[in-house]
Amino acid sequence: ITSTMDSPVHTTVDHKRIVTDELGIYTDKDGKMPAGTYEKLNTGATWALMEGHCGYAFPWGGEVSVQRYTSASANNQDFFEIGIDHGKNPTDATYAYAILPYASQKKIDTYAKNPDVEILSNTKAVQAVCERGLNIKCFAFYEAANVAGVKVNAPCLLTLTADTVCVSDPTHELERLVVVLDKEIKIANKAPNMQILVSGGKTEIAIDLKAANGRKFEARYEEK
Repeated sequence: ITSTMDSPVHTTVDHKRIVTDELGIYTDKDGKMPAGTYEKLNTGATWALMEGHCGYAFPWGGEVSVQRYTSASANNQDFFEIGIDHGKNPTDATYAYAILPYASQKKIDTYAKNPDVEILSNTKAVQAVCERGLNIKCFAFYEAANVAGVKVNAPCLLTLTADTVCVSDPTHELERLVVVLDKEIKIANKAPNMQILVSGGKTEIAIDLKAANGRKFEARYEEK
């Protein structure tokens, strides 16, 4: 995130209508938030919770802001908003968070202290995470790049599990994609338009994407 407009930059994480005051809003820094309108910048907060809905974990840092306001244009209903403030004129600012539906205070607090998700890359080139409990890695490549044992020659979306590699081209522009895994695998089955070469400790997967229209292609494998 980069801006030169000399005005505050803010990422909205979630925005919800408050149905009843019986369900409280909490942060680990301030406890239960007041029932009236407010705006609060919780610098260093690691989680927030809208009781009965979901928890928001920020173990990777960021200036978390929460607010409650009344909207005259929505029949004077109250709304809750949570986000991350990046300040004025940020340069290469980043953010990361996790949402836990219907989490309790205990669950969101425990998760914020020891998240299951590891951030593998958060750059202009690649955004990638690993869900450590399930050993699932998800990649959004915005350009050719090499990260966490996966190399691609063009932008794509890629998911890697213990026995599956799945790719797609959301741009609908590629005719051919080459994926190189930094390990040798034994293919169990694959999409017919995938060509796979295993050699020298690596696996090269070439995918014909002509007329694919963004649909996914998958190969199942075993570790060699």
